[in-house]
Amino acid sequence: MKAITSLIVLLCIMAACSPDSTKEELSTSTQTFSRKNGSAEPNNPENANDHIGTVYQSLLDAYYNAPLYKPSLSQIIAQGETLALQNPSFLSLLNDEVYMTPSPSEITPYLETQETEIANLLSSNYGTATQNLFTGIVGELNALKISDATYSQVHTSLIYYEDQAMTNPDIGEEELSGFLTTTAILRNALYHDGKRKRRDRDWEWMIGNIAATANSALESKPQAIIMSFATDVYQQ
Repeated sequence: MKAITSLIVLLCIMAACSPDSTKEELSTSTQTFSRKNGSAEPNNPENANDHIGTVYQSLLDAYYNAPLYKPSLSQIIAQGETLALQNPSFLSLLNDEVYMTPSPSEITPYLETQETEIANLLSSNYGTATQNLFTGIVGELNALKISDATYSQVHTSLIYYEDQAMTNPDIGEEELSGFLTTTAILRNALYHDGKRKRRDRDWEWMIGNIAATANSALESKPQAIIMSFATDVYQQ
């Protein structure tokens, strides 16, 4: 009943490799890519949830065509929902998955956290194997940012971790879906930063962003999209 109520509210809003050697190669890759000409794409056809990242990037594109001026967190959530409900792909997700409007109080802890270990922020429904992959992603992104890496290197790194998740027998179906939803969004979010040529924001997703997206992805893909949108846009 709550989910149905939430959808009614939303419609009203509208009217209104080897681990060690491979990781080293990822960090030191010399693949060519220019962030300025957008010559690389964020896709990974092997990821069953790759389309979620495409939906996410379309929301960012729509938002930054006419961004709000110094918006509050509540305004960002509302704007994200409004744009999402104009997106046919997002609407199709609502046919099969629940979505509840997140409150600012749900999102704020992810924005204000000083936690440096993402495993401490992840839902207990993520097992050790998946938590270790998230930890690996955070460490790799930090290293790539320090080295002023190209998006191509970032993309290669995230694909590596997706491959690890998809071939790990210790990761169940629900966890895997949550992980792949998160990485699909992350690949597109980082690509979008480079696309907008904001060098100071490249690869700068905080641990809180990733954890908020990952935890919401266990609830539903629409939930992950809006939670990710809110935490990402508010920090910019």
